[in-house]
Amino acid sequence: MAYWAARWQPVPVLSAIGSLNAASVVEMIPQVPHQEFGIRNRLAQLPDTEGWERVVSSLAPPRQDTDVPAALADLINAVLARYASRAHGNPTMLVHAATTPMAVANTLPSLPKSMWRPSFDAAWSATAAVLAAYAPAESRPFRRAVDVDDVLEQALRHGGDFVIKLADTSLKAYGTSRDEVALAAVLTAIDLDA
Repeated sequence: MAYWAARWQPVPVLSAIGSLNAASVVEMIPQVPHQEFGIRNRLAQLPDTEGWERVVSSLAPPRQDTDVPAALADLINAVLARYASRAHGNPTMLVHAATTPMAVANTLPSLPKSMWRPSFDAAWSATAAVLAAYAPAESRPFRRAVDVDDVLEQALRHGGDFVIKLADTSLKAYGTSRDEVALAAVLTAIDLDA
């Protein structure tokens, strides 16, 4: 906790006001120009990153509060797909790009509906910031998976905190989407020792 408290830095919350789906926008997020040093250095570059605000704002918003859970699910699935092929940028830090919107999705039932949309925008802004800070432009091939029990067993055998954290998010996402790339993201985290 002390590590995170010492490095905490606010990220401007940008509202989703566009018309593009999560998968498209996640692929378009521009990288900060200097992909070096820690997260504080990288996040400080966001305001000067060409296209940053325009791209992040181009995400289609949930139409009403009751659409927020589905919008978060779409965002999580898009990030997991990107993680599977681009986690080599920083496998540990990029776990947070998927687990942040999942944390918000998990807390929605405890929040008043008036907070759902602002929570979505905050999760999206944080996710986009991490992707801009660490996701490389080039993709790499990744292992495919089809067996949930095998993926869970591999994650538990690995035992790393971030692998387990991503496995929790990925298995929940797979449970609703049935998109096997969610399982592949866990294998990528294992292979890269997130």
